[in-house]
Formats: sequence, structure tokens, C-alpha cells
Amino acid sequence: MKSKGFTLIELLVVIAIIGILAAIVLVSLRQAPQKAKDTRVISAVEQTRAIAAMIYTDDSSYSALCSSGSLNTGHSTYGNQLTTIDNDITTNGSSATCYAGDNDYCVEATLASDTSKAFCVDATGFAGQVTAGTCSSTNIACK
Repeated sequence: MKSKGFTLIELLVVIAIIGILAAIVLVSLRQAPQKAKDTRVISAVEQTRAIAAMIYTDDSSYSALCSSGSLNTGHSTYGNQLTTIDNDITTNGSSATCYAGDNDYCVEATLASDTSKAFCVDATGFAGQVTAGTCSSTNIACK
């Protein structure tokens, strides 16, 4: 006579497979908040490119983009936009580093997922991940 149902071994195998899948999902979800913060920081840093272009168009110089190593939130025309960008970056656990000269600028912000890395944009058109601290007063570029 054949009985209907599952054996104990079959049930244990199914439970083990479900446990493995749940562990994989939990590991992926744990990194999601940091990746979301990184995305917000990257988006904010990329917005500085448009403002830098407008400042250069107005002044024939990028120097007004930055003030004392940070975004020039006191800029007479673009201060509100730069303040919004700076707030977006700081809200997500980072800070913007900004240096500018007449013909060059660089803006970088560290990433939440790895604080030794930063996202950087500069006057050459570069936009990407670099080692944190690459953009400096002696190296007004991302590379």
C-alpha cells in the first residue's frame, strides 16, 4: 500500500533550499540603502556640471563655483541651486569637495558603500569613481 504525502527528508530539503534563497535575498537587501545613497550623491555631483557650465558662460571662469574647498552656496546667481546640491550630498552622509580655477574645476563626494572611493566630475568632462581625495587644491581634476 502506497501512502500519500512527503517524507521527512523531502521536507528538510525544501526548507534548506528556502533558507538558502532567503539568505541570498537578505544579503542583497542589506546593501540597498547604501547603493541608494550612492546614487543620490552621484546625481547631485553630476548636477554641478550644468551649473559650472552656466558660471563659465557668465564669467568666462569656473572660479566662482567653489569657495574654500566646498561648493559656493553664497553665489549671487546660483547659490540656491548649489545649496540644494550640497544638502542632497550631506543628507546622504557625504560632503562635497570643490576646487576651481579660471579654466578648470573638480567636484567630488565620497560614496556611502566605500568611503575610500568618491564620485568626481571635472572640467575635462570626466565623471566617474576615483580614490577619495583626488580632487584637491593642487590637483584641480579627477585624475
